[in-house]
Amino acid sequence: MPTCSYCNKNLATEKSLYVHKRRARYCLRIQGQMKIKESPFLICEGCEKSFVTKREFNNHEKQCCDFLNKEIQRLEEEINELKLQHEKEIAEIYKTMNKRKEACIEEIAKQPKTQNNISNKLTCLTPLDLNREKIDKAVADHFTIHHFFRGQKGIAEFAFEHLLKDEKTNPAYVCTDMARTIFGFKGKNGCIEKDLHAKKLTRMIMPSIMDPALKIMTERNDSAEDPEMSIITSDCYLDIANMERDNSKFRTELASLTG
Repeated sequence: MPTCSYCNKNLATEKSLYVHKRRARYCLRIQGQMKIKESPFLICEGCEKSFVTKREFNNHEKQCCDFLNKEIQRLEEEINELKLQHEKEIAEIYKTMNKRKEACIEEIAKQPKTQNNISNKLTCLTPLDLNREKIDKAVADHFTIHHFFRGQKGIAEFAFEHLLKDEKTNPAYVCTDMARTIFGFKGKNGCIEKDLHAKKLTRMIMPSIMDPALKIMTERNDSAEDPEMSIITSDCYLDIANMERDNSKFRTELASLTG
């Protein structure tokens, strides 16, 4: 929090400090730039009109458009600064949570899985029936900015929650080998199919994901005033767009969710 070097007042932002040093009467008095004690008049900071009594001065400030407009501008600047700070804090929270989750995923990946468990998982699978219409509807109804800001890991979370279970939350897609990220699912004919590195699933969902992801990035970047926030948003989009070439983050996260 910036502090005035003349009067030691704490201000919310650097802009507020800049305005304070040039407008605050008591601070200007300390700076020696305004001889208030020698003047019998009170001066409006908006229109610079002078008043003899404090009452007249206070009544005037409540109605002075110049003063009120400057006050509105100052408050708007402080609000915008707070918004930027809030967005940065959210981005940092996502980073911290992702690091913690990655540590948990690595620990889970070290745990051995027996062949019996795998066979039981595959036997109990409900058939996986994913078509473009079904995926589009799930994306429209459930894909959020939370999933977007987690990149490929967010896509894995979205798929696990809204595509890879039936209406009774029975699994339709499981990881059979976490070390090599091999998955299995039951096709429409009831036969078990293998999905190495989740490439089949990736090809199924990517056409439905890209337009909503691009829309989120465009809207966030158009409204962002902080270049750092725009970079974070663009990096999340590129992480998702890169899935068909390299889906390592997606399949690792999916393995931890379905393993």
